[in-house]
Amino acid sequence: MAFRPLTLLENTEPTELERFGREQLTPTFKKYVPGVESYIIKGERGDNKGNYVHLLLFDNKATRDFYFPYEHSGEDNIPEAALKLWRPGQVMLLDSLPKYVKSLESIQNYTDYIFLE
Repeated sequence: MAFRPLTLLENTEPTELERFGREQLTPTFKKYVPGVESYIIKGERGDNKGNYVHLLLFDNKATRDFYFPYEHSGEDNIPEAALKLWRPGQVMLLDSLPKYVKSLESIQNYTDYIFLE
């Protein structure tokens, strides 16, 4: 699981971001990127109420490592075999999402989580 906090651009209506997530981002990943789901989630209660996060869910650690083989590898370092599968998601994250929020590439601090089994 990968959480990336999102900062809306000044001219972004939150409903536009939410619609993009529901109608474009999530369906694109479900249809085209094997083993990965992508969501825009919104804090409803607590300290981050009203804030948005981009959530990537990998079906397992091996899938995450297939697309991103090492820490801080980023989308520029996706292996060629994985890039062919990742490309539709990359278009959503690097070309479309920045119309609503500050670029994900500008995020310095992040955490990926794994499920303990």
